[in-house]
Amino acid sequence: MAISHVVLMDNICGKNRNETQNPPSSYKTLTRPEKAFFNHTTNNLWSAITNYGSVGDPNSPSTGRPSAQWPGGSGNNYLYDAGLWLGTKIGGEPAVTTYFYNPHVEYLPTSGFFGEIGAVISKDIHGKENAKSRSLEDSYVVYDDLESHTESNHVPLGLKVAQRGLTWSLPEFDDFIAFEYYIINTGLNGYLEDVYVAYWYDIDVSSSDNTEPHIDDLVDYEGWDGGNTNSDVMDVVDPFDLDNDGITGYDEWGVPYLKDAPQNPNYNPGGAEPDGFYDEWAVLFDEKADTLFWQKDVPELGRIAGEPAIIDGRLLKGYQFPRSLS
Repeated sequence: MAISHVVLMDNICGKNRNETQNPPSSYKTLTRPEKAFFNHTTNNLWSAITNYGSVGDPNSPSTGRPSAQWPGGSGNNYLYDAGLWLGTKIGGEPAVTTYFYNPHVEYLPTSGFFGEIGAVISKDIHGKENAKSRSLEDSYVVYDDLESHTESNHVPLGLKVAQRGLTWSLPEFDDFIAFEYYIINTGLNGYLEDVYVAYWYDIDVSSSDNTEPHIDDLVDYEGWDGGNTNSDVMDVVDPFDLDNDGITGYDEWGVPYLKDAPQNPNYNPGGAEPDGFYDEWAVLFDEKADTLFWQKDVPELGRIAGEPAIIDGRLLKGYQFPRSLS
């Protein structure tokens, strides 16, 4: 499962500057299309896209729209929300246009382009009409940042984006959506230098628990867990197999047996395999570093929290630290 991107830029440095210094004065008065969603559902990765710079639908549990749903039709959405970010300098100061959490939704659909999806694209940014799609199903949307957005103190960069989504259903190509971006400098701010293109993702596996989707996934999330602090000091897996018994406490999918009941179909308290280190901490072994200390008691292995970590007479050395939040 993947989402890939190709970016093309036109006139970023503002050639023919005198002709493009400003968009036509009537541009901002032209009627913009309504904001809209379009759903890619022809392959094994289904996802909504919008005509204002985003991929996915943060309200998918209530709208039913797919949001990087894999396999398609399963209801398993792996994406909360995502969007394109563009940055440059204006007057020597950094300026960025974002699609982000409200109020930082700073793109609008471009006049004359309502957005579409299918086997034929009625009109593209280059003036081609009724052109056959490049994939089995193309989406095509155009949006820009030409209007100010006072809610987020946004400074318009003067960029217009033509975005094409491409999907196929052939077995070798049915687990991804490719996106092509054609970015045009309208000349609103003249020459643009040091232009950066980035993508923001808020990735989840939230369908496992729609009541608290921000707990993030079924694997081993080290972030927010509400009032439950026990998970921060849990010890139910032995990823390095320190006792050399061939058991790590993970099932065949890499999910701890003792995690996420009842939605984990392989939940099994008997499958726990503690090693003496917090599961939510990273451990890096390095013989030149300081002594490592057990963090949890493992009576059956003679490991006591606070004492030096010793295995088969060998003192373990390295680094212990909490893993970064997702």
